[in-house]
Amino acid sequence: MVDKPQNYPWSRHRAYLGMELVPWLFSEYVLGHFSGKLEQARSLFSEFVADRIAEGHREEFYGKGSIDNRVPGEDRFVENTTFQA
Repeated sequence: MVDKPQNYPWSRHRAYLGMELVPWLFSEYVLGHFSGKLEQARSLFSEFVADRIAEGHREEFYGKGSIDNRVPGEDRFVENTTFQA
């Protein structure tokens, strides 16, 4: 879809990196798990995401349904709301 997470327009990744302001997003909570220093936390967060991009499908992020999709909901809902190739 994109070459870097910060290029995906519907992600808040850019906000976590300090590249855009999303007033309702409380990024300090997530970033605080990486460091108490903001710039270091952003750097470590970026590394954390980059290191996991190649992991691909992770079964624990999916429900018990049979559809391999990250859209939450029952299979019937997902089938009716997503593009099926």
